[in-house]
Amino acid sequence: MQNQNQDNKTNKIIKVNIFQTSMTLGTYLGLYLTLVNLTFVLALKFSLFNLLFIPLFLGIPVAAYFIQKIFRDRNNLKFFPIPVSWIIALLTFIFATVLSCVIAFLYLQFLDNGALATGIMAKFETIKAAGLTNVTDPQMIETYNNSISNMEQNIKWFCSLTPLEMTKLLIQSCFMWGNLISLFVGLITSRNRIRNLLK
Repeated sequence: MQNQNQDNKTNKIIKVNIFQTSMTLGTYLGLYLTLVNLTFVLALKFSLFNLLFIPLFLGIPVAAYFIQKIFRDRNNLKFFPIPVSWIIALLTFIFATVLSCVIAFLYLQFLDNGALATGIMAKFETIKAAGLTNVTDPQMIETYNNSISNMEQNIKWFCSLTPLEMTKLLIQSCFMWGNLISLFVGLITSRNRIRNLLK
């Protein structure tokens, strides 16, 4: 009877609550991604925010994992198969991407006024001005100059994009990494062992 009730609960999630669950979890993750984007913008102006941006950025997979793990544990899902876990993680990232990218677009369109591009170029000029110190090897200097030249071209291309084009680029990046991270999250938050049903 207990196993049947647990199966019914899992089926309910699959048939009824999967989108609602993903939207709720995606809202939390989307706010986290928005916080990451905000700290990136602030880090361009204030170097101190780099100390906050780097751990927040690297912590995106960890945040996604804990968001889904808390959902699983609060609902006492002792049987949480990989397909269900992966689909919820994937949809969570899709909803999070939509939320964070809409906020990013609104910022770029109405509030930024070119500050992002200016900040990126300023950071690049700082790196470029630092250059290589105490290096006399011509090959290493040439390699460094080529790298700087390629980086400058890419940065100028990015800074020339419109807010809509920047947002599209952000969406593509979020979807690409979201697919990979959702697979990881789906695997480690799943519960497929039959013995879990007997606990």
